[in-house]
Amino acid sequence: MDKLDYYKIEDYAKTHMTDITHDMHHVYRVLNVALDIAEHEANVDMDVLTAACLLHDIGRNAQAADPKLCHAEVGGEMAHDFLLTLGWTKEKAFCVKKCVQSHRFRGDNKPQSIEAKILFDADKVDVCGVIGIARGFTYIGENNSGVIYKTDESGAVLTDEPETFFGEYNYKLRNIYDKFYTQRGKEIAGMRWKNSLDFYDALLSEVKQSTNQKDILLEIRAQVAQIFNEVIIASKLEKGNIIVLGCSTSEILGGQIGKNGSEEVGKAVIEAAMDTCKKYDVFLAMQSCEHLNRALVVERDCAKAYDLPLVSVLPTPSAGGSCAAAAFNSFKDAVIIEHITANAGIDIGDTHIGMHVKFVQVPYRLATKKVGNAHVTALTSRPKLIGGARAVY
Repeated sequence: MDKLDYYKIEDYAKTHMTDITHDMHHVYRVLNVALDIAEHEANVDMDVLTAACLLHDIGRNAQAADPKLCHAEVGGEMAHDFLLTLGWTKEKAFCVKKCVQSHRFRGDNKPQSIEAKILFDADKVDVCGVIGIARGFTYIGENNSGVIYKTDESGAVLTDEPETFFGEYNYKLRNIYDKFYTQRGKEIAGMRWKNSLDFYDALLSEVKQSTNQKDILLEIRAQVAQIFNEVIIASKLEKGNIIVLGCSTSEILGGQIGKNGSEEVGKAVIEAAMDTCKKYDVFLAMQSCEHLNRALVVERDCAKAYDLPLVSVLPTPSAGGSCAAAAFNSFKDAVIIEHITANAGIDIGDTHIGMHVKFVQVPYRLATKKVGNAHVTALTSRPKLIGGARAVY
């Protein structure tokens, strides 16, 4: 192909390449990879291959205007007619047409000639690796909903929805690697495969970690409710008795106490604890952190029943803790007190609650020993045993 023909074909392609994902940069990448592959194949018509590469996506504007059209079919006809105006023979123009019409991954028209197979492979290499990931994002942004993923009603991530990046990846990008016709095409794609797979797996892992927050909170609620049920029953708490709770949301999430608390987790813990205490008609006292001298959040009715003096402070996640802040916002008419003498206590995350449980404290061995990642201990209490050797208890 002489330079004049090349420039004319290139200029014609430029007038029809207007979308972001399939722009002229894509065309040039496809052409360069095709030339690489052609060096490893025999009897390749380089004029046909070069023209097919330059013109393979010129039908995309027509497809965008009418989604019922196939850009490969339309583009093949356009390429054929244009090349005839340049004086190409009908045979060569027809060969380019067939290359263009068979390059589409989603189509049923399979490439037959070596030039068509090279074009197909070169075009598919451009959806492999990290560049394929980048083009995947731009493709869904242009053509579909522009979202990375969707979830079902339970919050589970859907990885096969067509109008999402995950759907596009699993339909095309993941399945492209065994669809190559040339050995060199497979080799180039193989070198990029791991980068693509690593990115997808990392993205999916992070998304699941974030979207599974609902599942994590449900599990936390269930664990807290079970522990409260167990301790209240074992302690034989009666109506109006008090159970104190100390909790580190940082420890629940696998962090260090006081370092990475979670208001959502704090709310989940308090809701479960309140619901269980309400069932047994006992008071819940929520211990704050040492920044508030381990003061406690209780309901005003509890403070009145035990004649507990109030103090003035507002617990926040950074000074008091996420659970104390959640309790203050959730309790009916919440107030703050400095000390309490509770009948039992639960410690989630080794926060130390002993100072607020009445003497004599008795360690209780829980069936559920963790909430999330946090170690859980519990205390019941009993009256002191007094007297000497003759005393009877």
